[in-house]
Amino acid sequence: MLTRRNPLPAHLCVLTFASACFSPIVTPLDDEGSTGTTGSPSSSEASTFDASTGGDGLDEGSSSGEVAYCGNGQLDPGEVCDDGTNDGAYGGCANDCLSLAPYCGDGLLDQAHGEACDDGDDVDGNGCNIDCIVSGTPLWDLHYDAGGLLGDDESRAMAVAPDDTVLVASGAHLQDGMTLRRYTNDGELMYSVPVSLERPRPFDLDVSNAFTVGIAGHQQGLSEPWILGFTIDGANDWNETYPVPSYSRSITALSDGGFVVSGDATGLAWLRRFGSVGNVVWTEELPMTPGFLSVASDPGGSFVVAGQFGPSAQLWLRKYSISNAELWTHIHPEHPGATNVSIGDDGWIYVIGTDWPTYEWWVTAFDSDGVEQWSTRFSPADPAGWADAQGVVAAPGGGAFVVGSYSDPSEDVQIQSLIQRYDPNGNLQWEQRVGSPYKPSSITIQSAGAVDLDSHGRLFVAGSLDTDDGDDTWLAKFAP
Repeated sequence: MLTRRNPLPAHLCVLTFASACFSPIVTPLDDEGSTGTTGSPSSSEASTFDASTGGDGLDEGSSSGEVAYCGNGQLDPGEVCDDGTNDGAYGGCANDCLSLAPYCGDGLLDQAHGEACDDGDDVDGNGCNIDCIVSGTPLWDLHYDAGGLLGDDESRAMAVAPDDTVLVASGAHLQDGMTLRRYTNDGELMYSVPVSLERPRPFDLDVSNAFTVGIAGHQQGLSEPWILGFTIDGANDWNETYPVPSYSRSITALSDGGFVVSGDATGLAWLRRFGSVGNVVWTEELPMTPGFLSVASDPGGSFVVAGQFGPSAQLWLRKYSISNAELWTHIHPEHPGATNVSIGDDGWIYVIGTDWPTYEWWVTAFDSDGVEQWSTRFSPADPAGWADAQGVVAAPGGGAFVVGSYSDPSEDVQIQSLIQRYDPNGNLQWEQRVGSPYKPSSITIQSAGAVDLDSHGRLFVAGSLDTDDGDDTWLAKFAP
């Protein structure tokens, strides 16, 4: 696999920085009083050969008087590239040291060496990535029955830890027990921990910088919601409940290692802040109908709550400081049905939702003060189809990734996962549609419910997919 793009191979240096990145090993005087560099010609031989200048091959600017020639593995005056081999092979140097051999990033497609694309720039996410992989390419995926149960699984609860491992919590519909799994960045299972709960529905998961895992969910059916705390190694540290029958919808880790959790019931929405050891720090209840709150935090410790307000489910947006003080509140009647929110490193806020009267999903960006910057909508080509946005994460450098499910009868699609990337101005950069390859029938049912990024900007998506044994938990990794 191509892993990087560089106008010179990793072991080479450009002329400007030659003195900073190459330290030749010079052998001491031998018994005959001669000197040389291992593997190089003698000084008398080298003095008659200089491919770049035609001179005598001596580097007069070198205080050590080292021999300079094309093929010595260091960049000498007049050379563009010298890897010591200079055979013109992919990623290397031309045999005259005056040009580069073909490489990922030269703007020329080289499929024989694994390039799927090559646009010649150093930008990820614009259709062709810096490793010459098409943006949105699936890198791997897996699926499993939660706890080995034969039932319909789903997972909206997934997050990438600070060490780039991936945590997933999932349960089966109307069955007891759930599992917490941890995977390496390459999809290798690290552990699977069974959790004894009655008909659990894990709804969201996050991992703090202190490597504490928080899971928010509720029993299927209206009941006391629960919040669970685990170590990164899967040990259950603490368990809490909220004393009002409601649904626990969202959890976000704060910069101090604690969490904020949201939930709602008819006529009521609530927020509760927990310390890093599960202690209750602060609670706020909001009279909202319906509520459906989602929470997200920024690196500075502030957090934003997005929800639905009033009979028409208008977007309600509020920002709190790290000390739980309300900073501002905005209501946006033009955006109904908010379902999720994410905050970028620059403080911009990305909110998604589904407008069921029109069967569209929408994405809206706000600045750190809650002022709308742009908004866009997506709907299938067939008016009989629909799109449902479920997960959002801010992209590095601005913009956002959005995941959900869609149905389009004109494409003979019942339900598939849809992944879209928007640039900082709200333009769609790419999309990826993923159906279930595991069910041998014309009907493919797959739904993406959660999305997160690792430290390299690579995309992880979790949800459910249809197999012959029912719906399985699904986890996949994509190029950004």
